[in-house]
Amino acid sequence: MNIKIVGKELKATDAIKEYIEKKLERLVKYFGEDFEVTATIKTEGGMQVAEMEVRVITDRFRAVTAHRDLYASIDKNVDILEGQIRKMKTRWGVCNYKSMTITLNSELIKYQRENLRYVITHEMCHFYHHNHGPLFWDMVSKYYPDYKVARKELRS
Repeated sequence: MNIKIVGKELKATDAIKEYIEKKLERLVKYFGEDFEVTATIKTEGGMQVAEMEVRVITDRFRAVTAHRDLYASIDKNVDILEGQIRKMKTRWGVCNYKSMTITLNSELIKYQRENLRYVITHEMCHFYHHNHGPLFWDMVSKYYPDYKVARKELRS
């Protein structure tokens, strides 16, 4: 894990750096040590803002929160990031069309990139079709014609 901590108009003290590093250790269970994080801390309008971006291969996960307490803002960011990349036991991905978010199973990192593309295509199609009806599968097939091959590989 490679962490870069930046303070904008706010000094990143050793205590803050250690706190951020300790909190980010929660993400190691998803990616091992093979990821990078940029954490930016600043003050805006009397609020302490923490912004974190996690980069894993070609994926990026981002969280920004503001709180009167910087430590609370850091805690909330790590919770948000972990929710975005949480390890799911029964699904490869989840689409929440109300909040316009897609959450991916971190185990996908162990599969070929094409399988990841299929899952992302599948979940993005849920923004238009909220079930697995014929129109949904027609759309998946349009954007990922070999989806049946990817599904088979992910199920084996």
